[in-house]
Amino acid sequence: MQQIKRWRSLVSGVVAGLAWLAMPAQALTFGIQEGSGSSGEADYSSNKYQPLAAALSEVLKQPVNANGLSPYRQFDAESFKRYQVVLVRPGTVAGWAIQKLDYTPLVALDNGPAPRKVVLMGSPTMRERLKTPAGLRGLKLALPITGGETYQVATSMLKAQRVNLDEVTVYSVRQQGTMPFALENKMADLAAVKSDASVFAKMKGNAAMVPVLESEALPPWVILGSKQLGPEKLAQLRQALLAMMSNPEQKALWQGLRVTNIREIDAKPYLDTYNRYGGA
Repeated sequence: MQQIKRWRSLVSGVVAGLAWLAMPAQALTFGIQEGSGSSGEADYSSNKYQPLAAALSEVLKQPVNANGLSPYRQFDAESFKRYQVVLVRPGTVAGWAIQKLDYTPLVALDNGPAPRKVVLMGSPTMRERLKTPAGLRGLKLALPITGGETYQVATSMLKAQRVNLDEVTVYSVRQQGTMPFALENKMADLAAVKSDASVFAKMKGNAAMVPVLESEALPPWVILGSKQLGPEKLAQLRQALLAMMSNPEQKALWQGLRVTNIREIDAKPYLDTYNRYGGA
């Protein structure tokens, strides 16, 4: 009788173990914050990054759920903390998440040989106009939403040029793709865009639009991991992301997102950017 009980206990343990192995791995939550450089709302980013999430799921042997974060609420802590891993384009947002929300950089995402900058585009005559107090009067600016990185950096540049934002007209533009329209239709004299936004290349090809002011270099896009995942999981994620560039198909996915290289990086550039330009 005692032997039968032992066998039953052993069988129960084996069944329970097999059931545990059959359970699907818990999904990794992957957020995407593209900032005002995005061409759409959060759903746009969600759809755009689904193929990458599927590839990452294969690498990790774990489901990965990708969801876009609103580019109009870049410093929304409650939304941000829902995600264990977050791809972040605005350096100020990355610095805020590192400093305030207990995230750490996993990898940097380079998108070309030139560093990222905020650029104020305008007509060729604007360079001379900014040099005189009279030229600053009546200035019309097209800026992204208040509080985002592009807005923060652009206003800092303008203040350095003695531009008083209380004395100029500011048009709030939700998406950078519409900045050329604002300049072409004389709604604005200057429009702030990121040099890594797809619209920037189009604007540079228009002789009527030239870079009038450029910011200092900003840190590259970054993928952050929540420290709640633990050192072992964070190291696994970092190595998996770095290895993707050695796989031709996975590399092509990244290149389709305008990422040319993945490399390690520390927190300092993001903390410096956040502390310089401020956050929410």
